[in-house]
Amino acid sequence: MLELVEWTKGILDKKTLHLLFVVGNFIVEFLNIHPFQDGNGRLSRILTNLLLLKEGYLYMPYVSHEKLIEDNRPNYYIALRKSQKTFKSNKEDISKWLDFFLDIVLKQSKAAINLLSKENIETILSEKQL
Repeated sequence: MLELVEWTKGILDKKTLHLLFVVGNFIVEFLNIHPFQDGNGRLSRILTNLLLLKEGYLYMPYVSHEKLIEDNRPNYYIALRKSQKTFKSNKEDISKWLDFFLDIVLKQSKAAINLLSKENIETILSEKQL
């Protein structure tokens, strides 16, 4: 866990990769490490929210990341397993997980825009969020 946290912090500080790739990688690695007997999935979703909020994705509280994962549970497990089975091989590949993760973030952002469009969205969201 220490290695994962240090790598993630270093990459976020350097800004050499897009934040969403870094967060997606952190989550798939965290879930693979499975540091706790119970609650790893719930904690991963809380950490996703925390990391995205910290980096300026302030729409996170408006639409539940947790609910979107729950609504797509079969695809969540398929993407997670397909990616994790490549770990410790010559061809590690988390693209299935990243596709799923980015799709969920996109659904979440679209739902937030839909919700917030009923208000003056330009005054609520930053330029980055828009």
